[in-house]
Amino acid sequence: MEEPPPIVQELALGAFRLVKERLALELDFTAETLPILDHYLTTLSDEDGGRPDETMAALVTPCAGAYFGEVVR
Repeated sequence: MEEPPPIVQELALGAFRLVKERLALELDFTAETLPILDHYLTTLSDEDGGRPDETMAALVTPCAGAYFGEVVR
């Protein structure tokens, strides 16, 4: 399989690091870990009355999207 572009790889690894830091769980780029990513995103949306910090959302959204895309790919 062809390697993803470096920016996609970097963003997907960002999701790995964010989840590991927050939940102490490791994503392994399999479909079985997508619920873990979903749980992580839910924890963010549960903060501050359902509105995550805009700066955090701007960081996390591309990372989560890249991770999801790499799992699907």
